[in-house]
Amino acid sequence: MSALWIGLDVGTTTVKAAAYAPGGDCVAEAAVPSEVKQGTGGESEQDMASVRACVMHALAELGGKIDVTSAASLGIAAQGDGFWAVDADGEPVAPAMLWNDTRAAADLDALADSGATAAIGRGCHTALWSGTSGMLWRWLRARDDDAARRVARVMTCADWVGHSLTGEWATDWSNASIPFLDFATRSYGEAQLEALDCRDLEDKLNPPRSAATRLGGVTADAAKATGLPEGIPVSVGTLDLSAMIVGMCMDRPGQTMMIMGTTAVVNILSDSLAPEGGPVGAAVLHPTAEIAIKVLAPTSGASAID
Repeated sequence: MSALWIGLDVGTTTVKAAAYAPGGDCVAEAAVPSEVKQGTGGESEQDMASVRACVMHALAELGGKIDVTSAASLGIAAQGDGFWAVDADGEPVAPAMLWNDTRAAADLDALADSGATAAIGRGCHTALWSGTSGMLWRWLRARDDDAARRVARVMTCADWVGHSLTGEWATDWSNASIPFLDFATRSYGEAQLEALDCRDLEDKLNPPRSAATRLGGVTADAAKATGLPEGIPVSVGTLDLSAMIVGMCMDRPGQTMMIMGTTAVVNILSDSLAPEGGPVGAAVLHPTAEIAIKVLAPTSGASAID
């Protein structure tokens, strides 16, 4: 039987797994709902162990529909941003605070009024929002000193999933972009870390790599949980939006793509980002090419054309 490529999409509310034939046809798929806990104070959280369990469940369900011995590789895409943290033993410190958590909104407003967030715009060409890692770290550090002291590594959802499958740590360029990456140097920027008073995160961030590189192989434990063969290669995980762009073979400046859903997301590939004044929207580095993706996401999507 021909080799199959496994794709994993770890969304905010659903974890999806699919198997693809060499020609690109989807031959099987599985979906498992995941739980998001939201509160009246702006909380939006997920239990990291539960997310890991959903990933294993989705892959096991998919494995029941295919010949798993034909699985040649596994690629990961996932929701981005938020604050996912583990301790020195690699265990979750607290529930992951998600990209749409708004508890740090008042702190962000104060920082913006002081001009501190301007460094973020200059570095990663993004208008900061409260669900990004730096803002959520500030919130946690100010309110839960015990949890903050135990944080040894900070990551995104894709990084956590990749580690759960391989035991290895890395992030890709698109997930590393916001808020600390300096696009000019392609490294974490001192100015951005200083602007948010987050120098204490500098040695806790995963090193960025191309999403086209191998993260590691499926571990024995992950193989037992999923039914997949031990050792099959797993790529460095990437942002869900970036995965769509790679899947559409978009890697040249000027190419544009729109996602029309509840939110309308316009993505424009560019090799030149030089904002005048403050940035509008967000920007992330392309996961496999030497260009950037400018992201504009008005909240009125499909409803605007009803």
